[in-house]
Amino acid sequence: MGQDIKIAVTGAGGRMGATLIRLIAETGGLALAGGLEADGSPNLGADLGRLAGLGEELGLKATADALTIIKDAD
Repeated sequence: MGQDIKIAVTGAGGRMGATLIRLIAETGGLALAGGLEADGSPNLGADLGRLAGLGEELGLKATADALTIIKDAD
């Protein structure tokens, strides 16, 4: 099987963003590239697994740096 498709999520701390993060984490063939939040968001720097309510950290932090997220995604 090929490499996982790396997906970036905007609005990572919102309801839809959290749902997407959970689905990406649960789905084979997909990988989370990162999560974007607006400048000044209280969620900046939070682990995406915690934001999504996974009960575990994913090792990726919410950021406002869209360019980095885009570069890391497919």
